[in-house]
Amino acid sequence: MIVPHRSLRAITAALLFFTLAAIAPAQPFPPILAQTVSHERIAPGLRLARYRFVTSSGPIHAAVLEFDPHDTRLALVPLLARHALVGRRERLSSMLAEHPRAVAAVNGDYFAIGGDGAPIGGLIRNTIAIRSPYPRAMFSIDTNGDARIGNLALNATLAIGSTTLPLEAIDRRVPTGAALFQPTYGALPALPDATLLALQPIAGTPPFATYRVLQTADNLRANLPGYYLAYGLDAEATIGVPAAGATLQISGTYGAPDDPAPIRTAFGGGPIFLQDGAYHEDPQGPNGRSFSVPIPTTAIGVTAAGRVLVVEIDGKNPHYSIGVTRRELAALMLSLGARDAMALDGGGSSVMLARTLGSTRARILGHPSDGVERRIAEGIAIENTAPLGPASALAVRPQRIRALVGARVAVRGVRVDDALHALGASGDLVGRVEPAALGTFTDGAFLARATGSGELLLRAGALRARVALDVSARPASLTIHPRLASAAAGARVRLRAVARDRDGARIALPGQLPWRAVGASIDSSGRLFAGDSDANVRLDIDGITATRTVRVGSRSVRLHLASIARFYSVPADETGSVAPTQRGDGIDLYYDFRGAERAAFALLEQPLPPHSTALAFDVRSSGNGGVLRVAMRDARNDDVLLTAERLDRRGTQSLRVVIPPTAMPPLRLTGIYIVRALGPGATNRSAGKIELSNLRARVAGSGPEDP
Repeated sequence: MIVPHRSLRAITAALLFFTLAAIAPAQPFPPILAQTVSHERIAPGLRLARYRFVTSSGPIHAAVLEFDPHDTRLALVPLLARHALVGRRERLSSMLAEHPRAVAAVNGDYFAIGGDGAPIGGLIRNTIAIRSPYPRAMFSIDTNGDARIGNLALNATLAIGSTTLPLEAIDRRVPTGAALFQPTYGALPALPDATLLALQPIAGTPPFATYRVLQTADNLRANLPGYYLAYGLDAEATIGVPAAGATLQISGTYGAPDDPAPIRTAFGGGPIFLQDGAYHEDPQGPNGRSFSVPIPTTAIGVTAAGRVLVVEIDGKNPHYSIGVTRRELAALMLSLGARDAMALDGGGSSVMLARTLGSTRARILGHPSDGVERRIAEGIAIENTAPLGPASALAVRPQRIRALVGARVAVRGVRVDDALHALGASGDLVGRVEPAALGTFTDGAFLARATGSGELLLRAGALRARVALDVSARPASLTIHPRLASAAAGARVRLRAVARDRDGARIALPGQLPWRAVGASIDSSGRLFAGDSDANVRLDIDGITATRTVRVGSRSVRLHLASIARFYSVPADETGSVAPTQRGDGIDLYYDFRGAERAAFALLEQPLPPHSTALAFDVRSSGNGGVLRVAMRDARNDDVLLTAERLDRRGTQSLRVVIPPTAMPPLRLTGIYIVRALGPGATNRSAGKIELSNLRARVAGSGPEDP
């Protein structure tokens, strides 16, 4: 909660944390059994909402940013990895470090993993065209503040003297026609099929400007970032090769000629999955089977009132958030008020950061499915552009304390101005608890001593703040984490408890709890000392009980290959086969990457034993450089694809592939396959075989080893 020094009621009513009614997405969103909703304003006109759904399919966590694009105190700003379209990718948190006014951000467009690595769609920033569009959806805001989702077109021409021809692209390589490259593209690769002119802008604002030709650049090598015109033989037949000193003009517009205002911001994504309030099948995609299973996802939408919704949903974690299918995403966006919506990049790229009140920097909300932030090509930030002012309020975190008796909760404060700019930490906080019997506040932390409700009254100089207090003797629910706990014999494992109230909100717990264990010893902090066999752990808080089995040790279980394997290739019907090895306990997988074949599979349908943590097998290869991967499918029918090794060494290797804890059991091994490695070299165009044998599952828990 924020309480300003000079106007308690006014700023409290306009800016503070509050809880609103739950939402009810229609089918096919899974039935909601319980939900927790919190909202807070993190900048003038910018609201952050966080939803925790307990559904019949599993938990779903969603974060939603909502704002009015007409509000001049906010700006939607696309960010590029390392300030260039191509080159090394970057984590979103790193991009934000150079934008101190950014209060929130999400990942942006898809990027070309196997190409130049650039965002696939077009890009406009502050009315400047950075990259011409791709035939997929784009989100845009014009200079009037009106937001829309749809396709945009580049209408541009190149004029040299009296000769005019179309400009096909900006900062995008095209097979034919003329393309302009700007410094924002990054280093230009060799373009052996194009004439390349180095340019210098002399009038206007690029890309639509007048340029002087500096020289004919070497198209057979990479060139440093700069302004270049690249064109093929057809264009060369029309304009020739202008000499140094010649001038040329590039003019054009981004969008339709009858658009009511120029576009201020635009970026790509897709597909459009909501149009005029109804589900939409967008043939421009990206589409495919992967979007029909629950995945992490990021999306952006526009409401009927013209407000913008930015949504990020975590996934691939059965214990935290399973994600959503595309149709489930559409149902959720509709329940939030969206009329039109399109997807942004998803999967491991999905991430949202926000600087919540009481914080001095943006932090990740939720848990990226890779376990860490993925490096991406583009981010979308929301900046607080209101002028800085003097400190007028104290923002504290947490904004409400829910705790059991004996819990200790740290409280931090940040000085903010009227526009909610974070001006720095508050320094030492002085606090008083009302009623005093609830607890005490010392050394920056509240210690709960008795049940009841009240307030923590805080002071930092002339600034004041209040934190609501709810202290209880027992939680409504209790769970022990990690859910898939395992340990080696004699090892130590740290267990932790998570308690929630009847509304599903998290409750702080004391550091010392009445842990009990059979088959191991455990102290009051939750530190378990494993024995030689599986341990059963129990925690009881005033009659609310949680249990967990900690599996001790591991054992090897043999799996069978030869009797069930069959061949498949990508594309289908390419050359290859599978056959039992001469010894009969494994298979030979034959492949041929000299043509169109990109991957060769030994398809399997092998259920994995419960509590499997890894797969181990031997592979013998000629070292031709393919990448060996393992495919599994979990209880959600979701593919789990894991890289085992790049096969660039001749001979036999013993490999081990760890199964991620986010895979929802029961699991099935569906294939082991070799992929043609990306990049140049004859080793990527080979034919041969690999021998797979001694396939075993590593299973957590005590028990006999298979021979």
